[in-house]
Amino acid sequence: MTKLCPNCQYSNPDTNTKCEVCGQDLSSDLPGNSTNHSISGTNILRGLKLLRNGYLIFILEFVLGIALDYILLRTFSIGGILGPLGTLSSASSLSSLSSSITDIIIVILIDVVISVAAYILIYKGLKELSHLKPTVRTGATGAILVLVGLLLVVIFAVIAETSFSTISSTSSSLSVSTHLTGVVILGTILLAIGAILLIVGIIMLTIGLFRVGSAFSSGSVEAGAIIAIFLSIIGYIILILGLNGIISRISKAKDTTLGN
Repeated sequence: MTKLCPNCQYSNPDTNTKCEVCGQDLSSDLPGNSTNHSISGTNILRGLKLLRNGYLIFILEFVLGIALDYILLRTFSIGGILGPLGTLSSASSLSSLSSSITDIIIVILIDVVISVAAYILIYKGLKELSHLKPTVRTGATGAILVLVGLLLVVIFAVIAETSFSTISSTSSSLSVSTHLTGVVILGTILLAIGAILLIVGIIMLTIGLFRVGSAFSSGSVEAGAIIAIFLSIIGYIILILGLNGIISRISKAKDTTLGN
């Protein structure tokens, strides 16, 4: 005999008064409580693991970002593009500056591609968990907005790369000035829209993650979701630890139930 949790749909022993997974009260008068159900918890675990893996990618992105920035700075210094204090060297030309900007854009694109991969996993995880708690869909929607915002950044980077390549091969100062003006206007619009989507998306994502923490009674996930807004890498680590804790708890409860 089992008792189905109305919150996370986990199948608990009939003697339980609280869900072993999320801590939900299993009083008999709550809707959704019933017997003889067999819920494996596989979907819940899959959603949580997707969510955790998304933030693990962010940790890798942080480490890779530091390495790329270091390599990029050394390349500029060795090539004579940067002076002693990071200012433009007097020996640098428009062509070499364009090449440097191209390198920066490539690094940005690599960073964005990794972020997109992470947010796709986060979206899938929250989408899976929304079957458990519909209000988590707020976070899934936020992940989509962030992805659209990142796409606009990619479009801007591609336009900027194409524009600087054109500028470096143009001798007319008037053409260069006109081209730069167009790029600045278009870039400002794209980045403004992208920034708005990113901000709104991150806020919605934070709300969704906080609700995941609430659904599974995990203070670490709740705290990590909020801290990630201000101190991203620390927040991500706390989120991963919290999600690992939930995954471990569900796995142990599932093994115990199957063993009985």
